[in-house]
Amino acid sequence: MGTFAVQLATHVGAEVTGVCSTKNVDLVRSLGADAVVDYTATDVAETDETYDVIFDAVGKGSFAQFNRMLNPNGLYITTVPSVGILLDMARTRLVGDRRAVFAATGMKPTGVRKKYLRELQALLDSGEIRSVIGRRYPVAEIIEAHRYVDTGHKRGTAVVTID
Repeated sequence: MGTFAVQLATHVGAEVTGVCSTKNVDLVRSLGADAVVDYTATDVAETDETYDVIFDAVGKGSFAQFNRMLNPNGLYITTVPSVGILLDMARTRLVGDRRAVFAATGMKPTGVRKKYLRELQALLDSGEIRSVIGRRYPVAEIIEAHRYVDTGHKRGTAVVTID
């Protein structure tokens, strides 16, 4: 999710600051990030930077943690559902100008998902964005693949192959 997010945001002209561990700094830069913060060396929530959008692709943060870093009318977006994000979404609809959002494309209508997939395929086919495959697992090792993904420290996508 994060590798595509960096590339898609860059593609539409956004100024992107990526947050990752030391081992992924060069990868995130190669995907187009204008700046990269190594979270093992810097607590990004303690910086003075502000953003229009904070996209938490792995669910490591929270709206409360990053609220002060959002510009007026800013969005904190996560793809990880939780009771906390649902409560933040309800509260921020009623109070303030910053919003908490849970985004799940899979919940969109079929026609919208198909449109997004066609657009994504066109970008992949043209080479404007690329997939980053971190590890491949045969289907017999699917449990190990899930364990790797669940560590929260995967690099790129984990692919399960079916022969």
